[in-house]
Amino acid sequence: MTILRNLSELNEWRAQCSGQTIGFVPTMGSLHKGHISLINKAKKESKKVLVSIYINAKQFNFKKDFRKYPRNLNKDVNLLKKKKID
Repeated sequence: MTILRNLSELNEWRAQCSGQTIGFVPTMGSLHKGHISLINKAKKESKKVLVSIYINAKQFNFKKDFRKYPRNLNKDVNLLKKKKID
């Protein structure tokens, strides 16, 4: 599994996937059964699967809610590895 941390890494990865379909599952982390369902569907319909984990502060009405949003990147990454995400 490749972990991409910036736009240039994403562009390089996409270039390596040239000609292959890419399924994209956007998330804010804290992965759950709903995410896994979307990942499974993307795996069936695409050659490669890309999952984002991005917690966008602008999606929260209050800074307090943003700070309290559950974050466990290691758990999410391990789950994605088990699902054999690209």
